[in-house]
Amino acid sequence: MTPRGLPASLEAQRFLIRARQYRDQANKLADKESFEPNWPKYFLVTHAIELAITAYLVFEKGLGRPRTRGGGTKPDDHDLMGLYKEAVRRGLKSNALVLKELPHLSELHKIHYARYPKIEAKPVPAFISEFDDMVEQLFRDVREALGAFGG
Repeated sequence: MTPRGLPASLEAQRFLIRARQYRDQANKLADKESFEPNWPKYFLVTHAIELAITAYLVFEKGLGRPRTRGGGTKPDDHDLMGLYKEAVRRGLKSNALVLKELPHLSELHKIHYARYPKIEAKPVPAFISEFDDMVEQLFRDVREALGAFGG
């Protein structure tokens, strides 16, 4: 059971549904607007990634596996790479494409760059849709790991 008293499988499904909703809305938007990256689209895509990974972590806790992080610290909720590595450590299938491309979005999401401009950010990919294949693979891996609960 999760802190809200819901079975972990149901709570995970709720996270994954919400992740799909954010991604679906992002897919309706253009990558650029007036020569600027479309920041709402960046936020929607990276937040969808965060929710999808969280869906796996919530589900995995309900399988009776250890809840500790092996003495490590909990990744920040906005650290996409930290969350992904934790999910892989807990059993999510590691994917080379995700490992290669997720770091490019993780730092931007972690510092909330899509919401608040920051000078110290690394260069931003011109087109967030460049990461569509990686995002689809991540969603596929999470759905597969959740089995019947992933829809």
